[in-house]
Amino acid sequence: MENRILLDTNALLRYVLNDDREKAEEVKKIIDENLTVVLMPVLQEAVYVLEGFYGIERNMIRRSLLTATDSLTYIEEEIVRKALDLYVKPPKLDFVDCLLLAYYSCEGIDFFSFDKKLNKVKDSL
Repeated sequence: MENRILLDTNALLRYVLNDDREKAEEVKKIIDENLTVVLMPVLQEAVYVLEGFYGIERNMIRRSLLTATDSLTYIEEEIVRKALDLYVKPPKLDFVDCLLLAYYSCEGIDFFSFDKKLNKVKDSL
């Protein structure tokens, strides 16, 4: 039986960015030997860091994180995929807003917001 292990944001970023080969290889080894899981808060923080700190374009963030799903397990993968799809489409919304929309679209879980842009996208789903 495979071991399950959670990645923290730093480990996920090293794996996705491959900016520190030694650490990226260490994470890859862990991924290869375990059922490696990424929780929603880790994904949220990774998106925030990739966009805000590294200045990576949204399409590249989406592509990188979706490519990682070949090796990683995201909790609520359908929600993750929908949120990343919404994240790259206009209007530009924060990733957390995209997650709210994804839960609404995929799970039928409604939400309340004063954000007019967010509500407009919600009404279009």
